[in-house]
Amino acid sequence: MYTVVSVLPFELKETKPLTPAYYYIPKSEKNDISILHVGDGSRVIYMGEGKTVVVPVLSETIAHSLVSDYMSAMLGTYSETKDGEIVKAQPGLFYVPGMLSKEEVKAIHADKIALARKEQEAWFLFLVKLADDDYSKTGQHRTISDLQRYAAKYLGFGTRPWITTIETKIQNCPFCGSPISSEIVVCPVCHEVVDFEKYAALGGQRRFENIPRSTPQEHQSDAEKMLSLLK
Repeated sequence: MYTVVSVLPFELKETKPLTPAYYYIPKSEKNDISILHVGDGSRVIYMGEGKTVVVPVLSETIAHSLVSDYMSAMLGTYSETKDGEIVKAQPGLFYVPGMLSKEEVKAIHADKIALARKEQEAWFLFLVKLADDDYSKTGQHRTISDLQRYAAKYLGFGTRPWITTIETKIQNCPFCGSPISSEIVVCPVCHEVVDFEKYAALGGQRRFENIPRSTPQEHQSDAEKMLSLLK
């Protein structure tokens, strides 16, 4: 039996091709930990000709997989050597042998808990740095992940310009019918102006004011012509 220990401020859900298949660790409250007891499991291997064999999987293997797979899937983790010491930025997650209670983990593995919190804070800081860099280049909220927003809020960096999400409504282009963002000024599919007010404000009206507008029927006719050529 092994105990997986988390200082993550959010829950962890993992699915494995094993029996049992589902693993859940509740979120850790501030200055606390969450744990999951992991026992031995098994997996079914297909041998061909309709034959299968059940193979045991040790609890240590499962615990290691839960921790390592989660960390490797996360953005912004790293490990480097500074002044001869290994420095890591990663989620606060580790495992220890035995079926331990939270109190026992705190008493026996206080050093591991402290290190996990330190590495997790470094991870959150690096996530925020990546978000700052991406936003400075693109100015787009969509380049920022929810995890990066969570990290910023957790660290108290609530004044970042990318901290809030901007909901984008989808509408159909009145000319070609393609789904486009409600913020779009010129349809990227048919290149028709769909918001003349914004287009004029951007100084682009002069380019199109003397050009006759095409109609949805004309776009449909063009599409039918293209389809006829493909037949």
